[in-house]
Amino acid sequence: MRTSTTVVAASFIIFECAAVQGTRISVTPHAEYSSSIGVLGCKIDTNRVTYWPSSVSCDNICVRVSHVDSGRELNLLKIDQSSGAYDVSYDAWNYLSFGKYATESPQQGGGVVMTYKEVHASDCAHLINTASKKLP
Repeated sequence: MRTSTTVVAASFIIFECAAVQGTRISVTPHAEYSSSIGVLGCKIDTNRVTYWPSSVSCDNICVRVSHVDSGRELNLLKIDQSSGAYDVSYDAWNYLSFGKYATESPQQGGGVVMTYKEVHASDCAHLINTASKKLP
């Protein structure tokens, strides 16, 4: 009986850790800003955006992306849908992957294992360049 209890407790801990970390994905850099949903680049920080396979809505416009090994994380605006890739702006990818902004130490590469989870839109308000901190 004691062994069963330990196994159940260990399983619960693993499940809880996975839930906190988010969904594992391979993140690739996106070199140029674009938005098919009409987000003007002058109204947001274009260095902090994502292009995800899922559609964009008011309920999932902000995601927290974390590098699995380093723990570095950024909140990013999900402003467009991709055809299957998990792309982020090049500067965000560079920072998450290597710990330096692209202007400091530009790197090359492809997919890097990271996790993401949807967070409240207010967590990305600092990325919106309007007085109201809302997209026009």
